[in-house]
Amino acid sequence: MIRWKPRSLRSLAALALLICPVTAPSAALINRELIPGARLIFPYYDVRPGTHTFLLFTNVAEVTTNVGLNFYGRDCSKTSSIISLSPADIDVVDVGAIVGSDPTGPFGQGFVDAETNRDHLLGTTVIVDVAHDWMVLIPAAPTQALEGGATPYRQFPSQLFLPAFLTPGPPGSSPVVDGLLILTAPHPTTPGAALPEQPIQVVLVITDRDGRIVNRLLEGHQVIVPLDQLTSGLPPLTLAWMELTNRATDESGQPIGLVGVFIQNLGGGGGGGMAMATRLWRVWSHPLFP
Repeated sequence: MIRWKPRSLRSLAALALLICPVTAPSAALINRELIPGARLIFPYYDVRPGTHTFLLFTNVAEVTTNVGLNFYGRDCSKTSSIISLSPADIDVVDVGAIVGSDPTGPFGQGFVDAETNRDHLLGTTVIVDVAHDWMVLIPAAPTQALEGGATPYRQFPSQLFLPAFLTPGPPGSSPVVDGLLILTAPHPTTPGAALPEQPIQVVLVITDRDGRIVNRLLEGHQVIVPLDQLTSGLPPLTLAWMELTNRATDESGQPIGLVGVFIQNLGGGGGGGMAMATRLWRVWSHPLFP
């Protein structure tokens, strides 16, 4: 196991604390992504040439916490490692140092399933694309441990939403707009276990601001799809939103939960630009979404 704790990334770790604050759940609406968990899903990493990914871990407990890390590649190959976080510790893991950066290998892109036995963890993914000069931070998706239940962790939701995004512009337009939708379906109950066949069978509905609707079916172990493949038929540079529902079920017939992220790049005519990452989310304990 190789860990990297460079001084230059301490400011990123501090920023991660601002992005993932420890927040008490509300009695009316509970957004469980704002509280520490025993299992964290980092839905996307990229270690292909020119791109680096770092995982930031925060142990909010006053006790040492051991964390099992399970790295899944695009073909669901898996490699594992362990880190130990001292009380109130922040650590940085260089994904490329663990899985390598072979562009033809199975671990160029993938996701990470991290586990411990108590709700002690917060996390953030930092992806740096040196080739295109942008960086994004993606909060990990936490879920909490269950005591004495049928499963050791709360299930992730099988329905996700992206509240707003911009459709791509025409080729050669300025500004240049593109995007990437990533969906991950971790094992429903056991971090590090082999994934079921076709755990992602997602019905995607995109609605733009004028009510035009596009439907797509997305399938696989991990879905990584460019935005322009999803929005054909919609006008360029218009606002839209997404609803995604996973129809895949586990062996007991329960829907398999999803974790998703949307990365959108906005490029200017002079070569500069920016990238934004949005975790797809669902409101918990809302009357409309039981």
